[in-house]
Amino acid sequence: MESKQVDLYWMVWPQRGADAKLDKYGMAQLREMVARWLFFGNQLADTEMVLAKADMRIAARYAGLAGDLGAQMFPLVEQQYLRTCELLCTINDSTELLQNDPELQHTLRLRAPYLSPISLMHVDLLARWRAGGREDRELEPALTETVRDITRGLQNAG
Repeated sequence: MESKQVDLYWMVWPQRGADAKLDKYGMAQLREMVARWLFFGNQLADTEMVLAKADMRIAARYAGLAGDLGAQMFPLVEQQYLRTCELLCTINDSTELLQNDPELQHTLRLRAPYLSPISLMHVDLLARWRAGGREDRELEPALTETVRDITRGLQNAG
């Protein structure tokens, strides 16, 4: 799997709701909703963009910082991520995220090689800061700057 974007957005992915809607309305109805209801289509497009920016390999490293809880929860998060990606691709009749927006897909692929090292550095800095009892004041500016750089690279705040 190629490296996409590097940050994991801890959002509520609509997997369970999407499965329920799919069971209730069927794929044809969901696709018609996307085509006719601008709000619904935009919600799915935004979700697709956020998922395309996520990199589960780096997310796993962040989860590793949470110890046993991270190890316990991350497989569930990853499973939900994969299922939601699958549902979005099915609804969009595509084989990969952002297939219907090649310009954005290309842009995100160009950014990933620059953001991955920054995210990995951030994970390392967080681990060092925590190991030092969160008292190492010299690490704080580097932590702040890596967050700022990741946010700039993703072109999202939050």
